Parts: sequence; structure tokens; C-alpha cells
Amino acid sequence: MKITIQTPLKNEEIKHILDGYEKDGITFTFAGKKGIGLEFDVQGDSTAKAAALAKQKIKETEWGKVLYFSVQEN
Repeated sequence: MKITIQTPLKNEEIKHILDGYEKDGITFTFAGKKGIGLEFDVQGDSTAKAAALAKQKIKETEWGKVLYFSVQEN
């Protein structure tokens, strides 16, 4: 399973937050960058849960509250 986070800003910070992050049986591994998209391989039972968890982790940051981004399930 994969998710892609689309944002023109804070790419390195997002990669740092999610790469290797594990919670509730969901694990993120950075897979690469295409344009403004950061791709992550996801281990777990649902890409929808993984996408929601990624959004939550980004929004928990000080800058994530105002960052324009989207998370897509692939």
C-alpha cells in the first residue's frame, strides 16, 4: 500500500516525521519524491487509516495547522 502527500512546502520535515513512524499496526516508510509529492509505503490493514494518521501527525505540528497539503491513497 502507498500514500502520497502533496505539498510544495515542508517536505523534509514531513519525511522526518513519518519515515519509520509506527502506530496502531501502521508503519510508514519513505519511498521517494515525485514533483511535490512524497510517497510512503504503508504496512497495515487500511490505506484510509494510514492517510488519516498521516494527516493527524502533520496537523499536530506547529506549522501543520496552516500548511496546505493533501494525502492521497494509492
